[in-house]
Amino acid sequence: MRNPAIKKLTFAALLVAMDIVLARFLAIPLGYERLSLQFLPDGMAGILLGPVFGGMVTLGADILGMLVQSGGLVINPLISVAALLRGVIPGLLLYKKELTYKRILFAVCVSLLICDIGITSTSLHIFFYPSVPLWQIMGVRAAVRVVYAPLQAWILKMISDRVKPMFR
Repeated sequence: MRNPAIKKLTFAALLVAMDIVLARFLAIPLGYERLSLQFLPDGMAGILLGPVFGGMVTLGADILGMLVQSGGLVINPLISVAALLRGVIPGLLLYKKELTYKRILFAVCVSLLICDIGITSTSLHIFFYPSVPLWQIMGVRAAVRVVYAPLQAWILKMISDRVKPMFR
């Protein structure tokens, strides 16, 4: 593609579609936890497209995903903020930087702490599980993330090493 703006928009649209499929149709629900590969398009959006496009991709995927398959739920503004930040944080920490495993792991941990353990756990407690103590929801989600973070970072490193040369 000769026009870089069209290339960027096309890739962003592809990442939105991947996010929706991975989060809504190929996820494994586990109570107030869900295992999926959604982190892959979210992280790649920030890494390859920057914080602005990264946020647009993840927020767009959250909103469109709710329209496609909501499971009877409505759009939750706190979870949408967490979705937005899942694209912004990797963009701020990794866009146009050398992608080492440690740097990617740091970005993944920051994103997981702020978005998944912080904002999303709080939102789940307020809107869906008010009788469950917040610390319990955070504890379960944190335990999963401790195992999940190194794997996420490794997968993002492997994929970004192969895709990033297309964006130079």
